[in-house]
Amino acid sequence: MKKPTIIIYTDGSSRGNPGPGGWGAIIAWGDDKSKVESVKHAPLETARARSVSPSLMGSKVIELGGGEKHTTNNRMELAAAIAALGVARDLARLPPPKVTQAGHKETPSISLVSPHGTLVNLRSSFGGQDNATTIDMRVDSRYVINGITKWVYAWQKNGWMNSKKEEVLNRDLWEELAGVVSDIQLSGTTIAWNYTPGHAGIPGNDRADEIATTFADGKPTKLFDGARSLYSVDLGIHTGDAKKIAAKKSKPKSSAKAYSYVSLVAEKFMKHATWAECEKRVKGVTGAKFKKAFSADDERSIEKEWRG
Repeated sequence: MKKPTIIIYTDGSSRGNPGPGGWGAIIAWGDDKSKVESVKHAPLETARARSVSPSLMGSKVIELGGGEKHTTNNRMELAAAIAALGVARDLARLPPPKVTQAGHKETPSISLVSPHGTLVNLRSSFGGQDNATTIDMRVDSRYVINGITKWVYAWQKNGWMNSKKEEVLNRDLWEELAGVVSDIQLSGTTIAWNYTPGHAGIPGNDRADEIATTFADGKPTKLFDGARSLYSVDLGIHTGDAKKIAAKKSKPKSSAKAYSYVSLVAEKFMKHATWAECEKRVKGVTGAKFKKAFSADDERSIEKEWRG
């Protein structure tokens, strides 16, 4: 039997970095042909506002979004992952198997009523070793992926100090994300972290970006919560638009007119109208980054590239 899969797209955005920020996430399960009753709930305002727990039976899509008045892009990327995985964890609410004195694992049996009134055993239908759930995390932030799959273990071991003996930035969110991931893994669920390039024509990522930016701008878009068959965004596996990906990789001629100049100093991303302004900020600063941007999309792509 094919293992059930929860698909998640996440994205974060910040205007000014630091500045007003937002995050967006899409959570989907089941195929796009079945219909289930929609469970209505209010949009999230922050990553920890609250979680939702509809049944995993059937097929459904939930969009989440939130924002903060003063934050960074990296914090919003982390907030999106925390919120989405928190919901995925709570969907089934499956505790880890208990180990008896004899060393045997006892798998708890948890049941709830599905939207159609049927009593369903969640461990047997959407969890457990024989039919374990997989969470397909499609994230466009290498900072998040590398942090949770590579760096976080060393950070925890070293008292949340990085390789430069400096305190890890965004420790509060990293600890929260690590906790959610640990809960999920203990329940027998697998998380697959898949890098998904941003601004590459991937519908799921584009929608998550749209949610994030509207919250950052203080004009939140309406969030979808209903049957997957009614969802207009294609969440199938996409490699992206070849032309858009090629355009991102190719460097425009240096003589082309600049839309703006961007810089990154001490983790603070800024946009400049002139090269003189940009040069004044980065000149003589160790580790500073700067670049010419040719559009608003180019600005966002550069920022994401620098922040991993």
